[in-house]
Amino acid sequence: ARACSPGASRSSTSRGASSSSSAPALPSPRRDHPRVYPRLYPGVGAGFAIAAGCEASGLTTALGGSLAEALSGLTDLPLVITIVAAVSLLTQLTSNTATANTLLPLLNAVAKAKLTNPLLLLLPTTIACSFAFVLPAATAPNSVIFATERLDIADFVVNGGITTGLSIAICSPLVYLMADTVFDVRAPYPRWACDDPESCAWVAVAGEVDGSSVEEQACAVVSDESCRLRNGTLVDLAATLAETAEPP
Repeated sequence: ARACSPGASRSSTSRGASSSSSAPALPSPRRDHPRVYPRLYPGVGAGFAIAAGCEASGLTTALGGSLAEALSGLTDLPLVITIVAAVSLLTQLTSNTATANTLLPLLNAVAKAKLTNPLLLLLPTTIACSFAFVLPAATAPNSVIFATERLDIADFVVNGGITTGLSIAICSPLVYLMADTVFDVRAPYPRWACDDPESCAWVAVAGEVDGSSVEEQACAVVSDESCRLRNGTLVDLAATLAETAEPP
C-alpha cells in the first residue's frame, strides 16, 4: 500500500529525475567544437571545383599526355609503387577528396594516352588517397581530432609518418597483386574505357597487345586522319573505323 501512495510515487520520481540529471551528456562534436565543421566545407567543395575546372579547361588532357611520356619507361609494378608513394605524399597536403577528384581524371587521361588498362592506375590512386595520416588538412577526421586541441602537429607527423611509410611499403605490392588477380589489370586496354571518340578509337586491327592476341584494339587518336596503337604503330583512322563499323 505504501508503494502505491502518492508520496512514494513522488519520491521515486524525484530520485529518477535526479539520477538522470546527474548522468553525463553524450559528447557532440558539433556542440563541443562548433568551429570544426565550417572548416570542412571548403576542403570538400574545393575538390569538386578543382576537378571541374581542370576538366573544362583541358588541363587534365594536357597534363595526362605529359605524365604519360614521363611514366612511359616504368613497368607495371614500379608504376604502381610510384603512384601510391606520390599520391600518399600529395594527400597529406590537401584534402583526400580534392586529391581524388583531381588525380583520377588526370590518370584516366594518362591511361588513354598510354593505352594502359585504366584500372592499373586508378585503383592504386583511389586506395592511396586514404593514406592521409600526417597532417590535419589531409582528411576531415584529422581536422576534427586536431580541433579538440588534445594532439599537436608533432603527434600527427611522427605517428602519421610511420603509418604512411608502412602503408606504402606493404600496400603497393598488395594492391598490385589483388588488382591483377581480381580485375586483370595487365589485360589490353578495354573497350568500355574507349568512350571518348576525340581521344580513343576502337579499330579492327589484329595483333598482340600486352602478351594477348586480339582481333580489335584501342587506338589513341593523334589527328583526324590517324591514330596510334599500343605498340606505337600509326594507322589510317578512317579506313580502320570503316572496317570496324557493322554493316547496315
